[in-house]
Amino acid sequence: MISKKFFAHSIIYTIVGALPVATPILLLPLYTAVLSERQVGEIALYIASLYIMQIIVNFSLDASVKTFYLDYQHHIKHLKEYLSTVYFSLVGLGILCLFIFSAIGVWFFPSVLGLTFFPFGFLTVLTSIFNSFFRTYAGILITQQRAIRFFYINFSQFLITIISTGGGLYLFPHTLWGPIAGRLVAATILFIFVSFFWIQEWGTKFNYIYLHKMWRFCIYMTLYLVFAWVVLYIDRYVINYYLDTAKVGIYDFATKCVAPIELFVIGLSNAVMPKVFQVWKSQNLNYTNIITNRYFNVMTLATLLSIAACIVLLPILIPFLVKNEVFYQSFAYIPYLAASFVFLPLLNVFVYTLLYLKKTNVISYYFALCAILQMILNPILIQNFGVNGAVADVIIIKLVMTVSFYWGAKKYFQFNFNWIKMLYLPLLYLILVLLAGYLKIPQLYPALILLILVMVVYFRPIIELLHTLKKRWA
Repeated sequence: MISKKFFAHSIIYTIVGALPVATPILLLPLYTAVLSERQVGEIALYIASLYIMQIIVNFSLDASVKTFYLDYQHHIKHLKEYLSTVYFSLVGLGILCLFIFSAIGVWFFPSVLGLTFFPFGFLTVLTSIFNSFFRTYAGILITQQRAIRFFYINFSQFLITIISTGGGLYLFPHTLWGPIAGRLVAATILFIFVSFFWIQEWGTKFNYIYLHKMWRFCIYMTLYLVFAWVVLYIDRYVINYYLDTAKVGIYDFATKCVAPIELFVIGLSNAVMPKVFQVWKSQNLNYTNIITNRYFNVMTLATLLSIAACIVLLPILIPFLVKNEVFYQSFAYIPYLAASFVFLPLLNVFVYTLLYLKKTNVISYYFALCAILQMILNPILIQNFGVNGAVADVIIIKLVMTVSFYWGAKKYFQFNFNWIKMLYLPLLYLILVLLAGYLKIPQLYPALILLILVMVVYFRPIIELLHTLKKRWA
């Protein structure tokens, strides 16, 4: 049975954990009120650049702590040495990357990314370095199940970013100083606090032997994240190259409107998968069972309902928050971008399973294949179909990723899913959304059909839940 504590912690990890990434989404009404669609497009490109630099600076140490922590958790001395070594590794990587980007940034940013390096590119590099410490520390707190501190540091970053960005837009309207410098202010303050907690709790000892153990994991994991970045963000740069920066602004606005779905699923995965890992490790399992499948089924159901809600409600709610009507062009893309997440829970299970097994080389291999396909398809589709081509590419790539990672993971792990809940129901809803768009039918109808199907497929769990609630309220 899924416990009350699990639900409480899931809410914290899902909602609060998504706040740092969700900040640009929540700032959209402010951006669209003060900045042009071209400037919104520039912000999107700088934030995408921030993410790739953060991947390089962090060298997957944030992912490694979620895996290697379990190896040392029963040996306090080794655990402290390991986590202290991770901190000073981040310091060394940050200094190295600052030196490299300072040397090549003037060429790299305009030639490769299509952006200026001074001042905003340099500020983005600094933000990526400081954020690396925050992300790794947050990963440790998730693994330790320390939900309260996790809440405080994430909410603090969110609040500081909102205040500093809003203040920057007020002081320097119609410029990028507020959005770019605001993130740097929050990252710097959180870096100071995280460093204090880290050193106070785990000390200042560095031991190379821990790096040697993590080396292979981190290399393959970093390659995987770079390839994942290509899959997720290269389309902005392709649109900027073949179309214009204003189109990037419209497309990025649409992706940010549906991004809460992804953030919700990632947060839910962060809450679910440590529990699943504990079940697998304690029972030495190499297959999914009825206990873990309950978590996966709930995750899939929650994802489908959130997708349907976003598709139906976003075109109604956005005009209340965004008054600049040029951004309403994004309504044409929102249903399909939202529906592209239908397989995200399934994909996350496969990827997290490979992480649990430390098969980062397999993850890197399949993401490399998907990244190559993305780099081939994206320019072709965008050149011929504009932004619609980018949207179509998103759906195609996510389908290919899900199938690819299933084939990669099933070699090492047996997935005994209820495939109706995990695969066929999501696939059917995706088809219904695409058909509704093609036939010009309101997206409310696919959502209603989904609700009926959910009532049928999840009939027994729903009845059990109602009986449980009835007993508690009696």
